[in-house]
Amino acid sequence: MEGLGNVIIEAMACGVPVISADCMSGLREILAPNTDITRQTDKPEFAEYGILMPTFEYKFKSADEPLNEKEQMWVDIIDKILTDDDLRKYYAEKGKERAKDFQIEKIIREWEKVLT
Repeated sequence: MEGLGNVIIEAMACGVPVISADCMSGLREILAPNTDITRQTDKPEFAEYGILMPTFEYKFKSADEPLNEKEQMWVDIIDKILTDDDLRKYYAEKGKERAKDFQIEKIIREWEKVLT
């Protein structure tokens, strides 16, 4: 797993609203940078730049098994972002705004601070 969710940043730069599992791998720092990075959500969190979701338990299921509570939360949020035009547009714009923080010009300045 990559440390920084490049695919998340790339999607945001393209105006794609992001729904992401709140993994302990940098996604909270991208979507909710002003929150406690050690926190993990157990319900949908409408963060500043995207929607953070609880992680799944690693269990293979058959297609005929009913969804558990977390899985149903994901279905509901995906449905919400697909059907709520205002919410979708909001996160599309906020994502483009956040992606600019990762442009090479800004990142180089940050690296220069670290290396000097």
